[in-house]
Amino acid sequence: MRTLSRVGSALAVLAPLLFAGCASRKLPLPTLEDYSDRVSIWAERFLEDWKSGAKDPSLYAASLRWSGPLPGDALAAAPSRAPLEIRVYRAPSAPTPRPSPGERGRTSEEVRLRLREIRSRFATLGRAENILFDFRRRGEKRDVLLSLLLTGRDADGRLRQEGGKVRAVLAPDGRGNWRLESAALLEWISATAPTPRLTRPRLDLGDHPRWPASQRRRSRLIRICSTRTATGTFIAASVSRPALPSVAKPCRSWNAFTAATSASS
Repeated sequence: MRTLSRVGSALAVLAPLLFAGCASRKLPLPTLEDYSDRVSIWAERFLEDWKSGAKDPSLYAASLRWSGPLPGDALAAAPSRAPLEIRVYRAPSAPTPRPSPGERGRTSEEVRLRLREIRSRFATLGRAENILFDFRRRGEKRDVLLSLLLTGRDADGRLRQEGGKVRAVLAPDGRGNWRLESAALLEWISATAPTPRLTRPRLDLGDHPRWPASQRRRSRLIRICSTRTATGTFIAASVSRPALPSVAKPCRSWNAFTAATSASS
C-alpha cells in the first residue's frame, strides 16, 4: 500500500509538469503560401517577370485565352487638371475570365507582348505590386483577382503609373506550380505627370493659434511640398526636428503624384 501511495504521489507531482511541457509546444502558424496553395509564389514570380520584360513562358499555359481587352486597351481620358493625364478602362459588367463560345481570345504570346510593351514605357521603376484581392478553389484550379501596379519614370523623366485589376484562372502545371490558363481585364489606369514642383516655405508653429501652449513654446521649422490636383492641393510636410512626432510625413515627389492620381480618378 505504501508503494502504491508513493507512486500515486509521484504521478501527481509529474503530471502537471508533463502537461505544461506539452502545452508549451507551439506549432508554426500558416503562411500566405499555405493559405493560397502557393498561388502567392506564382504572383511574386509573375510580378518579377513583368518587371524584367515578361520573358518567362512557364507562367502561362500554352492554351491560354484572354477574354476581352488587354491591359492598356480601350482607355478613355478621365477628367484631370493639366499637366496630369489620366486614362482609364472599366469593364461595363463583371467579365468572365473564360472566353465565351465563338470568341477567339488572346493568346499567351499576345499577353506577354502587351505586358512587355507596358514595361518598356518605364526607364526606371519605383513601386511595383501584384496583390491577391480574391482567391477561390475550383476543383484543381484556382480563381484569383490580381491587382497589378507599376510606377516609375519614363525616358523623359515624367512620372508614370500603369496598373489595374485582372480576374484570372490558374491551373496546375504538374510540377507543383501554377500557370495562367485564362483571364479578363476588370479595370486599368494609365497616368502620367511631370515632376511636381517642390516648395519649402518656413512656418513658425509657435504663432499658430490651434497648437496648445506646450507645443507653441517648442516651435519648429517644417518643409512643405505640394502639387495641385483636380480636387485641391496635396500637401506633404516633414518636421525638421523630431519634436512633433507623427504630425507629418517625409516629403516625397512620388507620394504627391500618387495623391494627385487618386484624387483625380
